[in-house]
Amino acid sequence: MKILYRIFFFSFFSAFIFYSCKQDDPPMSGKFCWQLIDPAGNPLNIVCNKTAAEMNAAYGNPCAYYKYDEKFCWLVNDSLFFKDMPEDGVRQAMNCFWQKPNYTAVKVGCDYCMKFYHRLKKTYKPGNTFTYSTITLQQFCGDTAQKLFPGRQIIEKETADSLIVRQFSGDGIQW
Repeated sequence: MKILYRIFFFSFFSAFIFYSCKQDDPPMSGKFCWQLIDPAGNPLNIVCNKTAAEMNAAYGNPCAYYKYDEKFCWLVNDSLFFKDMPEDGVRQAMNCFWQKPNYTAVKVGCDYCMKFYHRLKKTYKPGNTFTYSTITLQQFCGDTAQKLFPGRQIIEKETADSLIVRQFSGDGIQW
């Protein structure tokens, strides 16, 4: 009798442990988080637990949202740089806003492109006087971006009586 009692207890205990363990929740079938955007492509809110059909029914325009996923940095057609954007966001931007269905998006490091303010400082050597050009904000990519930093100065032209230097700044204030 003790043996039967032990077998019953062991079987019941094993079954209890097996069924009481929490099973992983089934994956949300086709439900994702979505980034809502305005007509200019600026991010608004994030909506979660919706299928593509539910988003289409709620918002209609497929250019008003994209699937919110892991973010990367992208270089599109060697000219446009997108920072911290999911792949669906890049695809939508090309198709909806720039009407470029045939594009090449390459995943790059987020430091691949950087924006710098720059200006020219023109010095007249005999009088030690100088003038500045207008300040320009420009994006530099690739090797150029890796060689620039705030405070960098590059000699553009030097003659016996003048010196022209391009100055770079990160904020347009400190040179």
